[in-house]
Amino acid sequence: MTTSAVIGASAGLGLALTRAALIAGHNVQALARSMTRVELKHSRLQPIAGDALNARDVAKAVTGADQVFITLGFSELAKGGAAAAEIARNVGFLPREPIFRFSQATFETIRAMREAGAKRLVVVTGIGAGETKGRGGFAYARLVFPLLLQRIYADKDRQEALVRKSGLDWTIVRPPALTHATGSGAFVVEHSPWGPRASEGKALDATASTGAPWAWTERQIPRADVALALLAIAQDPATFGEAVGLSPGRKPPVAR
Repeated sequence: MTTSAVIGASAGLGLALTRAALIAGHNVQALARSMTRVELKHSRLQPIAGDALNARDVAKAVTGADQVFITLGFSELAKGGAAAAEIARNVGFLPREPIFRFSQATFETIRAMREAGAKRLVVVTGIGAGETKGRGGFAYARLVFPLLLQRIYADKDRQEALVRKSGLDWTIVRPPALTHATGSGAFVVEHSPWGPRASEGKALDATASTGAPWAWTERQIPRADVALALLAIAQDPATFGEAVGLSPGRKPPVAR
């Protein structure tokens, strides 16, 4: 039986992944600061109320795991009553201090995995990290990203750099905008979706490998489908050492 560790499991994508892994028959070791408030009970679920920056908590989550997922979301930055302050910083009303939570949590996870002998790591970042900076359509690249997400994605760049140098069997997954919509159970894993950036002095190639435009608002995908994609990616050696994209898929029609 597969044992999956989920770092950042109490909400959003992490919670959707935890549910999907349990449905798939996995044992799940789920770490988050608010795991005690998650109304999800299962005999194969080990909830770990702890901090992804705490070496002991992370070690507890990854020890014995066959595969480790890092699904920390933006809400992780606004725990403990700091949501209003975080929003104010992002829009310029408070000093824009650097964010390091994503990279620090990834550092602790990689260290714990090495010590535990775990090898398979899947890390979710997003459009705006690495070579996807400047992608996602005009509104996202010119408005949403610089006003709200720039500091977050600076740390996601640091996070991705740590993953690439980890020596583990890693995959970076960059989905488009996530929704709470009911999943279709279909998705497309894009192995080479990003062409040259406009900053390289070339025309912006906004076409993904699926032929669909990289438009942030048009390429939304339900969290439930991303969770299924993550489980599939974790078992696919073709994604080792690769940064992949995700797109919504279409389920084939049911034969009558």
